[in-house]
Amino acid sequence: MSNFPLEQLTLGFALAALLVQAAQGGESDITAAAFGDMYDMSDGAKPIGKGGSHKDIVSGDTWYSTWAGDGTAFLTQDDGLGFNNIGGQYARHRLCRLDGDPNVSTDGFRGVNLNPGLLGQTMPNHVATPEWRIGYSSSVHEQDGILYVIRHNWSKDDALWPPIDSSIIKSPDGGKTWVNHLGQSNAPLPDKEHAMFPSLPWSWLTFIQYGKGNGAVNADNTENYVYLTASAHLARIPRNKLADLNKGDIEYFKGRGFDGMLDSSWSKAMADGKPVLFLGAANAAATAEEEGGTSNVVYNFGLQCYVATGWSAYFAPGEGGHNTGKSRFIIYTSKHPWGPWQTVLRYGIWGRAGWNFLLCNKYTSSDGRKMWYVFCGEYKGDLWNYGFQYMPLYLSTGAVDIYEAENAALQGTRVASDYPSYSGSGYVTGFVKTGDKATFSIRDIAGTGWHIVRIRYTSPQANAQTLSVYVNGRKARRVTLSLNNKDGKPREHWTGRSDIYYLNHGANTFEIRQDEGDAADGVMIDYVAVSREETYNEGRNVAPEARATGSSGEAANAAKGWVDGLREWTAKGTAGEWLRLDWTPASKTVHKVVLYDRANRKDQVLSGTLSFSDGSSLPVGKLQNDGQAGMVVTFPPKTIQWVRFAVDAVRPGTENAGLAEIEVYWKMMNDE
Repeated sequence: MSNFPLEQLTLGFALAALLVQAAQGGESDITAAAFGDMYDMSDGAKPIGKGGSHKDIVSGDTWYSTWAGDGTAFLTQDDGLGFNNIGGQYARHRLCRLDGDPNVSTDGFRGVNLNPGLLGQTMPNHVATPEWRIGYSSSVHEQDGILYVIRHNWSKDDALWPPIDSSIIKSPDGGKTWVNHLGQSNAPLPDKEHAMFPSLPWSWLTFIQYGKGNGAVNADNTENYVYLTASAHLARIPRNKLADLNKGDIEYFKGRGFDGMLDSSWSKAMADGKPVLFLGAANAAATAEEEGGTSNVVYNFGLQCYVATGWSAYFAPGEGGHNTGKSRFIIYTSKHPWGPWQTVLRYGIWGRAGWNFLLCNKYTSSDGRKMWYVFCGEYKGDLWNYGFQYMPLYLSTGAVDIYEAENAALQGTRVASDYPSYSGSGYVTGFVKTGDKATFSIRDIAGTGWHIVRIRYTSPQANAQTLSVYVNGRKARRVTLSLNNKDGKPREHWTGRSDIYYLNHGANTFEIRQDEGDAADGVMIDYVAVSREETYNEGRNVAPEARATGSSGEAANAAKGWVDGLREWTAKGTAGEWLRLDWTPASKTVHKVVLYDRANRKDQVLSGTLSFSDGSSLPVGKLQNDGQAGMVVTFPPKTIQWVRFAVDAVRPGTENAGLAEIEVYWKMMNDE
């Protein structure tokens, strides 16, 4: 076991740039990150690569967001229908609004089209004209009651890169009227020499997001300046001059090695602006992985750090092009917008995902340990719909310990050392049959609760393979793994899968096992990285402690503590079927129920009712049709002895209603 050596980087929001590893250490307190369930506002719709369509679902990309002073969460959308717009206008660019809060209810978290939409059709260049390279966006921002959007065009080059003709436009009336830097209202976007930023590196600007109304924080001179990222560069505008849209007010950071707190580190001359990250030119010939993407940066108040997103695309043999390949979701963090930055997560995705962003701080927990992340599938991809997918991002601080796989207790698996770039003295492979496993003895966990565990692995033989994880003898989840074939020259021979697990204070066992239904041909496990400190407190799932009964089917299958598509509560009928969890004579004080639909696209619950032993009840809306994410239903804490879920309506064609899983959460951690 050893402390986790973070990869030191100078900045992570570069476009088309390779970030290279540097020395251990850095200023950031965030040491680990993990993703939760992947929610899909298109309800698990088929992507185009699997025969789906963008015409009858939530669709679009570049979902930038900002938290306005009046509490509104504004959102941009490019190339799609936006929200609740079946048969409506396909827009090149659109202003939207997010309603609800996914922390409270994922069913109530929805988008609304504003312009074009409820506010009219005055957004400049929103029409999807045949000249489709015109009118895209790279940021939205609100300050002092004024909305700002940064718009650009794409190059006419076949690769569309680089972005060109970028300008900031503003709206003083909540998104209805748009004024550019030339003083024109609702006019076509300025181009060529009339644009504010005709070319790179300044033609891809993105506002750094802070809190409600993006007011100043007690850090980094934000009482005086607003910061923007631009490719590998950084710029600032005096806070009291932002509304002037005067390019002459913008200052450009002179690059890494300079102190952003000093005025001498900034210049009015564009040419003086230099990158604040190392470009990995030396590695370019050795890799086929494209690093970058439209990352954004959000200041995390609870942890007093900046968090940035990025992505990379990797093409395995036989793949290539805009809509195929594998992706990495990348999380970076720093104490200051000018760095130094560190990588805390490179998460391997078993398909091609497109643009990805952190949502604004409206949805971030007060302790900073839970943020929200949004992405879209590639336009013609085969994994996710080209739309609005979102998931929680968990963060933790403190020591992260490495447990080398070759030191784990093995059954049916073996230690090997012929694959390159492993850590320690080898890795574990040979997950061939049910029961093959590696068991890690985890210690020094600081507090019973949710902790981040990252598995460093490679899967060189096949994509979307699965293994199961057991914690202290109980199955916790099934994990899906991304193809990472060295013949395709990815940036790294290994990748990561990071999740949260409920661990006991002190010692635990963490077991990676091939279970029934798993397939792990050639998968190699290098190590697990375990955060000693807790991440966000989701509460403890007490459903597995209950007696489960139901109207028909094996109700206990839905209260086991994991989702795998094999063991489910499969009722014999549809509407009217029910399941009940009973702790009698004990009682539980609970605050949240999470419901997973059955893991198929045919059977779906459209509505239901939760009833509690205290006489109260709550309506439940449509469950996500693929069963990959659970509907979150929260309520004021209540002390109960049982909870009952009844199916009220189902999707046409459903034969067997049911649940893949029901989770019931007790918020208190020292409850035994």
